[in-house]
Amino acid sequence: MNTLAVSTPDSPPTDQRGTGGPAAAPAVRRLLATLGSVRVGFVVVPLMSYWLAAGHHLGPRTVALLMAGFGAGWAMSAPVGGWLADRIGARATITTTSLIAAGAYLFLGAVHQPAALAAAAVLTGATFDAYRPPLQAALTAHSRGPADSAAAQRWLYLVLNASRILSCLLGAALLGWSWTALFLANAAANLALAVLTLAQPARLYPRTGPAAETPRAGVLRDRRLIAITGLTFAFWLVHLQSTVSLPVLLNAHGSTPRGYALLLALDPAVVLLVSAIAGRWLARVPALTGCALGTGLVTLGLVAAGLTGTLQAAAWTLPIWVTGELLTLTAAPAVVAAIAPPDRRGSYFGVWAATQGAGAVCAPLLAAVVPGRPLWLLTAAVGVAATAGFLTWQHLTR
Repeated sequence: MNTLAVSTPDSPPTDQRGTGGPAAAPAVRRLLATLGSVRVGFVVVPLMSYWLAAGHHLGPRTVALLMAGFGAGWAMSAPVGGWLADRIGARATITTTSLIAAGAYLFLGAVHQPAALAAAAVLTGATFDAYRPPLQAALTAHSRGPADSAAAQRWLYLVLNASRILSCLLGAALLGWSWTALFLANAAANLALAVLTLAQPARLYPRTGPAAETPRAGVLRDRRLIAITGLTFAFWLVHLQSTVSLPVLLNAHGSTPRGYALLLALDPAVVLLVSAIAGRWLARVPALTGCALGTGLVTLGLVAAGLTGTLQAAAWTLPIWVTGELLTLTAAPAVVAAIAPPDRRGSYFGVWAATQGAGAVCAPLLAAVVPGRPLWLLTAAVGVAATAGFLTWQHLTR
């Protein structure tokens, strides 16, 4: 495995600069503000598993298979979005995929037959996260070194969570009208993202030409990228049981849709609270150590909630797994940004981001094959193995 040295936000800037300059900070703020305002309307996916169970009255196995279809599309969206960003630019990629996503949500909300639901779930997944690798590449391009890049990725994560609080509250409010309102709101949000991106100056989405010193070998030949991708996939295999198996379990124990939506809103609220209290300390934790500690906390908190199965237990253990989520999902992108060549940023972020979609495929399948208590014990084993992997990599780096 290649040696990886990851600069942290308090590391001195190096000569590996982006295209930012004096305008870098305003450009980063504008990109984050655009996405943060639009993401408030992304209300469907957090409630999708619950909608299938409560709105369509489907059983756990059927819900798991449909969510696996969504995850299959999701796994494709990030690499395609990253690949397109390196070739046609981040602006064109975000605009195009957002327009397609708006139609996908309307399609998903309008169909009822299982086959149509499966097709709509795959299409929705294929456009759900295609915007993120281009955006991460643009943020990195506006950064003036590894420290700025790591900080920008952390701010992206915090902005997404701040928006998710409002998104979950909006979802809870829309549930008072109908399920259809969720899909209309989400389609409108995707349309707004496309329009705002197209209306912004092209310089906000810089395109990086091929670098002469960069080898043109495939990105999958970088063993460091393979390592961070594999370990992050294991993290998601654990974490995504919170949106696949846990809501079905909570529904079986009598929780209401609004109760579950409010639980989802508590997740990003804890992220922002922990960041406000301990953000400076967390920023100084070495990236791979942060990934290991975060994965361990997610495993501990989520498995405890799954083995108990009540909404109250989920609320009490949520701060544990959300703190772990904060650690891992702010440190891992910094690793990717540190190892990605300038002309491959979109592709590197796309490959890495595919882990969430791949986890969205495998987590439901795992829940379908190994239901009940054994699922949570197996999830614990996966989380412990991933934690050990991050710690081993950190040791080798030293």
